[in-house]
Amino acid sequence: MASQSCLSEEDFSCTVCLDIFKDPVVLLCSHSFCKGCLQTWWGEKQIKECPVCKKISSINHPPRNLALKKLCEAFVQDRRQHAEKCTNHSSRPIAALDYKKEDLQKCQETIQNKLKVFNAVRQKCVQTEAYIKVQAQDTERKIKEQFQKLHQFLHEEEEASIIALREEEEHKSQLMKERLEGLRSDISYISNTSRAIQTQLRAEHGISPKSSFLQDDYKMMMGQCKRIQCAAFGPTHLPPGALIDVAKHLGNLAFRAWDKMNDIVFWTPVILDPNTAYPEPVMLSDDLTSVNGSYRRDNPRDYPFMEQVPDIPERMNQWNWVLGSEGIDSGYHSWDVEVGQGKFWQLGVWQSFHRQGNVRHSPLYDIRGKFWGIAADDSSLGVITPGSHTKLRGMPVPWTIRVHLDWDRGMLSFSDLETNTHIYTFKLTFTETLFPFVTSTHTNLKILPHFNSVHTYMSEYN
Repeated sequence: MASQSCLSEEDFSCTVCLDIFKDPVVLLCSHSFCKGCLQTWWGEKQIKECPVCKKISSINHPPRNLALKKLCEAFVQDRRQHAEKCTNHSSRPIAALDYKKEDLQKCQETIQNKLKVFNAVRQKCVQTEAYIKVQAQDTERKIKEQFQKLHQFLHEEEEASIIALREEEEHKSQLMKERLEGLRSDISYISNTSRAIQTQLRAEHGISPKSSFLQDDYKMMMGQCKRIQCAAFGPTHLPPGALIDVAKHLGNLAFRAWDKMNDIVFWTPVILDPNTAYPEPVMLSDDLTSVNGSYRRDNPRDYPFMEQVPDIPERMNQWNWVLGSEGIDSGYHSWDVEVGQGKFWQLGVWQSFHRQGNVRHSPLYDIRGKFWGIAADDSSLGVITPGSHTKLRGMPVPWTIRVHLDWDRGMLSFSDLETNTHIYTFKLTFTETLFPFVTSTHTNLKILPHFNSVHTYMSEYN
């Protein structure tokens, strides 16, 4: 105790909270801090550095400084005993009054602290409410834009179908006009021939064997009769295919439009969730399939939707990632990611034990989530896990990567999609829901769609 009396309260105080150490931990640089203060400091800075000397810490969980903890407890005990001795020398009424004032003061401090917490939560709720309105307006705009494209496509298909119908109508109407014109000519020819024959048959004078009728007119009229009788179509027949091919225009109309729609409508196996994006501005595409890593705060007015992002439980505050919107807890899954010429990117899957605790500044803040993936760091490909980054020597950085995840068998593999070359495989045991994650810096990174295919089959009957 004598040695402790030579030390001041400052010697037992944390340099972050300026209060007596609570559960102190020590860094490799020999500086000690309250465990909670250090975690809060690291959460705010996003860099695990010493608050005093700024040296980067290589360990996530510094060891406890038990010796310092015992000294602090002894110092607090010694100070309490000293205060009690001073109190005993004063009168009991005054001591009791001071004791009550001290209790009230502590109660007041507790209430004030609680009030600060509630005001902070209230302010966060107000900001979140405003953000929800902006988010809803932005989402509504994007919904309308996507449906406008579908409406435009269907309108163009409708116009094309009507144009094809009118073209057939015009073509077949023209054939009928030509057919009618030919029939008028044939009818006139037949009528004239019939009248000529009747004229000859009703001649007032008899016909002698040597008359011109038997020699000339007869041959001519019989030739005309034969031509009329040998005509390709009789007067009551129409050519085949004279009517509109209604079945061609109406048959499977919706199916044919849907088949063509496959050229503009895609299905993407992984949809990115903007609510999980790192607090620093991250620009996602309207269809939530790509990350624009080139966005910065230089022109914030160009991206008003990205400002004042609420700190919510779903958001990734420890890693600069965006998660997939749907978790995976069984089965086999595959998705393709186009990284292009990007030099700095990461992709893989993330498993969290306590998703709710991943909120910065929260007392529930938990960094025990696990992840497995691959990353590019200045054109060098590597494997990433919590606390490690192992380079893959001699492995070129691909343009497009295929991710295979077999949750049941505990297999996570990556391959070069263009060359079908295996990159790396993790053999693990998954126990929690997995979420795909991606991040990119200074370039775009895109989840590629899967194209739909339509097959029709004709049934054969023997």
